[in-house]
Amino acid sequence: MLKVLLFSFLFIPLFSNQLCIEINRFNRPITVLDLTGESMQFAQEHPQSVFVIANESLRAVSGNNIIWLKYQLTQSDLDALNACEHFDLIHDVSGTRVNLGIHILKKSSRIHPFYPWKRFTVSSTYNDIRFKKVNTKRGQCCEAELEWIPGINLVSYLIYNGHHPSRAIAAELLPIDLTHTDWMPNNVIVQGSRLRLIDFSDPPYTGPRSRNNRCEVMRPKAQKLLRESLDKKPVDVLKLYTRLFGFRRLLKLE
Repeated sequence: MLKVLLFSFLFIPLFSNQLCIEINRFNRPITVLDLTGESMQFAQEHPQSVFVIANESLRAVSGNNIIWLKYQLTQSDLDALNACEHFDLIHDVSGTRVNLGIHILKKSSRIHPFYPWKRFTVSSTYNDIRFKKVNTKRGQCCEAELEWIPGINLVSYLIYNGHHPSRAIAAELLPIDLTHTDWMPNNVIVQGSRLRLIDFSDPPYTGPRSRNNRCEVMRPKAQKLLRESLDKKPVDVLKLYTRLFGFRRLLKLE
């Protein structure tokens, strides 16, 4: 009995030490996916990085650079999440895994609208990370290297029951930018107590339905989505999302 208790006492610190060592190898801001909650103790020491805690059994979470998904991810969930997000470190009860090299983001219709004409590539080392977007819509090839922003997409936060930042705070933090021509929830990155717009590289839409008022139209819908999707199953969040934003043909309701 004493041996079992001693092993249990040593088990958590050993894995926490491994996580600490791996975090400190990086010379840049990173995104950590943690299924245990152990990474919270390191978040304050790395304020430019983002720590995503996916665990439904935690009681409270705090920290400006912490995201809490109150959800127990299955392997299927992890596969879907890894397909459309980039995590530099993934930490669970078995240890810490480092994710370096070339990562092709395959926007999964299970989580995000899937656009077959877009391709996203992340190339990362301990010192640097580069993000490239290729858009082949309308027969034109538009390639751009963009700033990589640590964190996760607002849609991922919604699908997997984001609880921190709170929904009320997230709704207030939604960016206001009347010049953005494609203001949508899937173009917002959550970094904890900061939400940032992305995808400024798309050419402005100049057709009969102007996007100049995109923010004024879509931001209130995103606030409604934040309020009404708390503690709902992923499939129900997707149904609400399609009702508000009209992605029925692009999202697969499973």
